Amino acid sequence: MRGLAERVRYVHAEDGHRLGITELVDPHPTGPGHLPVLLVHGFAQNRLAFALGPLPRALLARGCRVFLGELRGHGLSRATDPRLRRHEWGLEAHLQLDLPALIKHVLDETGAPRLHYMGHSMGGMLGYAALAFDPPLASLTGWAAPLLLGAGRPVVRVAAALIPPLVRAGRPPRVPMDLFLGGLAPLLSDPDAGRLARAFQRYVGLSNPHRAAPADLEAILGAADPESSLVFHQLARLAGDPRPVLAGVDMIQAVRAWPGRLAAVVGAADIFAGPKSVAPLAEPGHIGLRQVFVVEEGAHVDVTMGHHVEDTTAALWSFLSVDGGPAAEPG
Repeated sequence: MRGLAERVRYVHAEDGHRLGITELVDPHPTGPGHLPVLLVHGFAQNRLAFALGPLPRALLARGCRVFLGELRGHGLSRATDPRLRRHEWGLEAHLQLDLPALIKHVLDETGAPRLHYMGHSMGGMLGYAALAFDPPLASLTGWAAPLLLGAGRPVVRVAAALIPPLVRAGRPPRVPMDLFLGGLAPLLSDPDAGRLARAFQRYVGLSNPHRAAPADLEAILGAADPESSLVFHQLARLAGDPRPVLAGVDMIQAVRAWPGRLAAVVGAADIFAGPKSVAPLAEPGHIGLRQVFVVEEGAHVDVTMGHHVEDTTAALWSFLSVDGGPAAEPG
């Protein structure tokens, strides 16, 4: 992808589901060598949410090996076994089966004792919940990943209450987010849209075509995947919940109790994961170091791949490697 070689591997979750994981390789590596980084996409997305932006190259330049993991039903992890095609899984499967398999592969492949985990949106939320199980992570960074989904945005709470019953009435095993986002992609990525279209872009809060490459935004939205109906409903129930529980894990408590370094990168224009959605990180009582980075005018998708990423990564890396800490390979 844009001068980076790809090494695609497949691993199997404990229940037999095959998961794709792609390592991006710089043919001219630089940097002193650090722990590997695992990037995990969000709801209805796949590896393109990271791969089409500058983040992988920024991490490679710092000496990291970079892996793009895809959850079941997404990208290269779409099921080939007919018994596993019905999308009848929830967040529990992603948390308890997919993440452990992806993390284990990266550690086995690199020989590293730990890795940096970076998750976009749902991928970051799963990372928050995974902290309850003491995973081998050196750090965790959520990109547009809310602890309080849609906090401060009443429209998200209203939509979360109204839309799921309509989906449930049809009893589909999956929600056709590929068709929905694919249809909106040209409009949401158009930097020259008219007044009404610009207002719609801001209202939806998914993308800001003035803060990222429009063609890349359109490609990411246009390549969206269908999503599990159960995952859709579980995320909807989290919207507006002051004590969010994901797959049985209190995310706020898990984050408070984890001793490692944790960062959140959020967009000021993101209605799903704006600054208020990670407000618990600023509250007292955390064992480890916490930092929030706010991207002005940033929306939900361009937070991971917009024009700000180079500067944000530099600031983020300084936080993750404070005092020569977990960003560096031990020894």
